Amino acid sequence: MASCYLNQAHFDKINEYIANGSQMHVLGYKQLIEAADESLKQEPLSVRPATNSPYLFADAVYIPGQDGVVNPERNQKAFNFLRSMGEHSLTLAYAYRLSGDTAYAEKALAFIHAWCINENTRMFATGQVEGPASPNMTHGGNVGMMMSMPIFFTACYLMDDYPHWGLNAHARVRRWIKDMVDPQRQIMFYAGYEMYNNWEDARLRYLATGALALDDLELLQSVFDRWKVIIPIKMDEDGSLPRECERTRSMTYTIAALGMASDVAEIAKAFQVDLYNYSHNGKSLKLAIDYASRHLLDMNTWPHKMINPIEEEIKKTKHFGFWELAYAEWEDPRYLDIINHYQTRPLAYEHVSLLFGRP
Repeated sequence: MASCYLNQAHFDKINEYIANGSQMHVLGYKQLIEAADESLKQEPLSVRPATNSPYLFADAVYIPGQDGVVNPERNQKAFNFLRSMGEHSLTLAYAYRLSGDTAYAEKALAFIHAWCINENTRMFATGQVEGPASPNMTHGGNVGMMMSMPIFFTACYLMDDYPHWGLNAHARVRRWIKDMVDPQRQIMFYAGYEMYNNWEDARLRYLATGALALDDLELLQSVFDRWKVIIPIKMDEDGSLPRECERTRSMTYTIAALGMASDVAEIAKAFQVDLYNYSHNGKSLKLAIDYASRHLLDMNTWPHKMINPIEEEIKKTKHFGFWELAYAEWEDPRYLDIINHYQTRPLAYEHVSLLFGRP
């Protein structure tokens, strides 16, 4: 499957941009190699120091009954370790694919093996968060896991054709990923209601990247089909996402939902499935992106609740980079205006400008 999404032709094109002096790509590559060199110095991470357990435990982010109000006593170390491990692995995998330096590949495998298969450090792959990390705290839920794990799945996918990945270790990592993916194949329900908000966007992104790592085309097709089903359900005629807009951090959740939906659309594009331009009764991903875009360029017009300034929220969000995907797809100057207004190219998080940005 490595011949489709983020294939060698994709990396060759990026190297061509760099060789031709595209400033964004030259700077993005410098950022990537600097980050990868720092990752070479890091010891591989384990989930176990987070909660003294090989299982995934985490507390809820918010104080119960206070949407958007962060609980300062929460323990989310396991999620933090998971995300950090994924970021190191992905950065190293990208550095290997662009530079060809096997030192990056070997270190990426060290992170992957420590998390998945090494006896004294591995996380037990149950495919869910087992419960709260602290006594008398609320369960952190599987969505936190689903929002972090795709970075790691993508790193494993990028390493799949590394010729020096031993068969036994490679097979054991694939088994671990399958054990993580299988429990989340069923549609998510909450209080008896089928989910179609950012929780479902997170699940679909989780499954799509897991399918890449497992070379599971049937699962990938089912993700794309489900993505189409929820498009007309999740938004109003103007492109707003009501399940996100009713929250206290409405724009933040809107950006998260659109970012995860865009990630799936980018994967689908590599398989000749056009989700970017899929429309059902006029409802489409672009309609929702344009709704958010209009207001992001003038947040005084945003009609929904935001308990924190959007500038502060964007510093924390992990999904802002989807504007690079949108700009590369449609070349709408508003998307570039948003990037330049809120952050500086090249966007370093997940190296999105380097990997997907249009010069």
